[in-house]
Amino acid sequence: MKQVCDINKCTGCSACMQVCPKKCIKMLPNKQGHIISVIDEQQCINCERCVKTCPANYPPAFNYPKQCYAAWAKNEDVRMSCASGGISTVLSEYIINNGGIVYGCAILKELEFKHIRVDNIKDLELLKGSKYVYSNCEDVYKNIKQDLSENKKVLFIGTPCQNTGILNYIGKNENLYTIDLICHGFPSQQMLKELFAQVDIKDIKSVKFRENNVRKIIYEKQNGENITICNLSKQRWQNYYYEGFLSKTIIRNSCFECLFSKPKRIGDITLGDFWGIGKKEKFEHSTKNGCCACLINTDKGQNLFNNIKDNIECYERNINEAIEGNHSLREISKKNLNSIIFNFLYPKINFNSAVFLSCFDKILKYKIKKTVKTGISLFQRNKTK
Repeated sequence: MKQVCDINKCTGCSACMQVCPKKCIKMLPNKQGHIISVIDEQQCINCERCVKTCPANYPPAFNYPKQCYAAWAKNEDVRMSCASGGISTVLSEYIINNGGIVYGCAILKELEFKHIRVDNIKDLELLKGSKYVYSNCEDVYKNIKQDLSENKKVLFIGTPCQNTGILNYIGKNENLYTIDLICHGFPSQQMLKELFAQVDIKDIKSVKFRENNVRKIIYEKQNGENITICNLSKQRWQNYYYEGFLSKTIIRNSCFECLFSKPKRIGDITLGDFWGIGKKEKFEHSTKNGCCACLINTDKGQNLFNNIKDNIECYERNINEAIEGNHSLREISKKNLNSIIFNFLYPKINFNSAVFLSCFDKILKYKIKKTVKTGISLFQRNKTK
């Protein structure tokens, strides 16, 4: 067999590699650094287990949300240290406090992002925060299967395609709880390393892509020093990685054919920022420190959510409010010209130059808008003198 699925639809979830009985599938980077499946055709026995496990070929059953909540952790330290109110952390704490295991994305040495197994409260710190980059799931499948065989409760937190890979590999299991994150698409780890080309990545302990609900990139050095690379609230287009991500210029091709960007969901619970809350229906509570849109998609998800209600602020909202406020809950992002140009240029030329040339129209529009605003402000200031 030549390929598991159309290569432009491969999400890099690694389910095919894990299920292959001959171990003849590897997950390797393409020229943009996106991880894709590659089959050793000489070793392949054409059993097609990989094909039947692949999310692009066989997504599991979708569920329309039963309920929607706006929520955040009562513990202010948890809320402030997380990107969207800390609900995933509170759910994770509940699972671990009841003898279970949590799997989620962490940053490891030398800017490696991957899903890890967490069985204690202290290590949950590694899973906090938004991570706008691909996370490697290769090692988690066999570990989840082993934990479930020991009758442990397992919580998996990841993108919808990663959730699907896990569900297709494991099958139905009452002890497996899944959280799918509202996903914007993701760049490759190779691209992120381009951002830190002038930094010794061995000296990087962690990276934040948000802080106190502000879009910025901060990395922590091994000595505890924090370095801010960019702050988008003060200056747009000062960082090409962040802007390339937001404009969907540098995300992988499969994200433009996503099967999961719709109201019906894969996970037991869906979590993400509650964008647009209060625009149509008044919301009297402050959301400046993070507010999570919690979509409860299954009875199992509702039971899990009910167990943490004493530890969160929680307000039921109309499901459509969350859907209308978040593009990724409504429809697939259309492939844009910026992305096509970027994929042609990179890595023929360096990353920053490729993003700049790909997004020149957006950058020029921003510069003109900023110049006009500055001119109007100066004119009004002089007029009042």
